[in-house]
Amino acid sequence: MDQRDPVTSEGSSYVWRFIWKCVLLLIVCIGGFWMTKQVDADRKAKRAEFLQREEAASQRFPPCANPPEFETFLEPEAPPVGIHSLHIRNDDSFYNLIVKVRDYTTDRAVASFFIPPHLSIADETFPDGSYYLQYGFGGKLDISCKNFLTPIWVIQLSMKELRENTQDGHKNWERLEYNFTSALSSGGRRYRSSQQYYHWVSAEDFRKP
Repeated sequence: MDQRDPVTSEGSSYVWRFIWKCVLLLIVCIGGFWMTKQVDADRKAKRAEFLQREEAASQRFPPCANPPEFETFLEPEAPPVGIHSLHIRNDDSFYNLIVKVRDYTTDRAVASFFIPPHLSIADETFPDGSYYLQYGFGGKLDISCKNFLTPIWVIQLSMKELRENTQDGHKNWERLEYNFTSALSSGGRRYRSSQQYYHWVSAEDFRKP
């Protein structure tokens, strides 16, 4: 006949459950720490590889002699004029960002911005039109001082149509807001809309005026 004290047995069971929870929590913490270290190591390795590739390119092609300052309007010479706004933030901690706004009909760049890490730009002057964004990350600029010497990649987002006058005759303005990282964690989101669609484009397409 079992003579164990029910209170003692219940207390012992509670202790063992507590110990197992602590062990599981410790395993999760160790696993998370290891994954973080691995991701960090991979990121450093990719950055080192990029810097080597960029240095090799610098030996073959002259880089920009006078790099632009933050928020410099790269091209064309004068920005468009309108009432719509574009807000862009470079959420990356290592790479510079170039964003080009292209006319959907002509494919020509109507605006281009250079944004260093952890900084933002705000342009409140976009006119009506259909536009799409291309953006790329990199380090040094090429001799034109308008494009990267060796971009790590370039992405193009889907078209956005900006219209000041609505169908019912009311005035309307659009605000587009994007946060970009080289890890593609943000992708690109409109200020009050849904997930953006994107696809890769070549560096040659990105360099087009």
